[in-house]
Amino acid sequence: MLTASAPGKLVALGEYAVLESAPALVFAINRRACVTLEADNTVRYAVSMGRNKINCSAFSISPTNEITWQDARDENRYTLLNHIWQALRDQHLLNLSACPGMQLNLDTDAFSDDVSGQPAKYGLGSSAALSTALAIALAGRQPETVEIDTWLSFIHTAHSAFQGGKGSGLDVAASLLGGAIEFRNSSGTPKAKSLRGPVGLSLGAVWTGISVPTSQMLAQLEEWKATDETRYFDQMAVLTKTAEAALTAFSSQQTEKFLQNFETYGNQLRILGEYSGLDIFSQEHEAISRCAKSCNVTYKTCGAGGGDIGIALCDNHECMQEFAKEVTAAGFRFLDLEIEKQGVALQ
Repeated sequence: MLTASAPGKLVALGEYAVLESAPALVFAINRRACVTLEADNTVRYAVSMGRNKINCSAFSISPTNEITWQDARDENRYTLLNHIWQALRDQHLLNLSACPGMQLNLDTDAFSDDVSGQPAKYGLGSSAALSTALAIALAGRQPETVEIDTWLSFIHTAHSAFQGGKGSGLDVAASLLGGAIEFRNSSGTPKAKSLRGPVGLSLGAVWTGISVPTSQMLAQLEEWKATDETRYFDQMAVLTKTAEAALTAFSSQQTEKFLQNFETYGNQLRILGEYSGLDIFSQEHEAISRCAKSCNVTYKTCGAGGGDIGIALCDNHECMQEFAKEVTAAGFRFLDLEIEKQGVALQ
């Protein structure tokens, strides 16, 4: 049996501007998607979801290694598997010779919690982590043997197709490499490199309690860009300059300077929201931000904003603990996340 896993992500900074070739600072985090692959000598192919193995679905493989679902409705249920399978097939990376059949299990349960009897999904990059783990499992390749840029490119392409053509690839990069990374996507080519940041940086995340689709925010951004292109690119230039300064401070381990630029980036996102009409710093994020300020913690939205989660950073663990108490008392959910040094893994 093979078990592959890959971490999720937090975008520290670079959101929105990364779409215009700006750098992004991304943290892999200690929530992992897991894929298990077990050979089945009965020549049966099946896939299930989660620790409880729900939605078990059977499929067959053609002589040209294409999937045919026993129940046609499962093609929509397992769209991500279809995209990753096809990408590996096109790259001649599918490793099916050793197993006449297989039992697959796709598990992203670590990315959501039960809140008041309802599942809360935080937007930590579960589908990108699953894509990465699935690719490694189906290829049967140890991560240290893969060429990162090549794998980042084709997994991102498959994952983007799954998302309707959206996304920069930063979440796939975090899942592949782990740790802290600098990510860029210039002219559709994603690139990432690992970074060593300041020692003693304390990290936290807060769930606002509401979910806002990233696609909705990006569509609204495109509408504004079409009507006010000059201001759009001016603001993207400001965000890019701030992101560059933050990355320089982070990689040179200048904690105070990095945190200053981290805060500035958040403030510039507020201005982007004011210009565009995007509710990036929603009332929930503003309430969390006030809690952070009272605890000497720096806070900003994470990703597209509006809802989902925000990220908090400081250089004092006690301040972060106090912040956790404050936001919990205010009715929000504090996520005690850590940077996950291990990227995709195969056992």
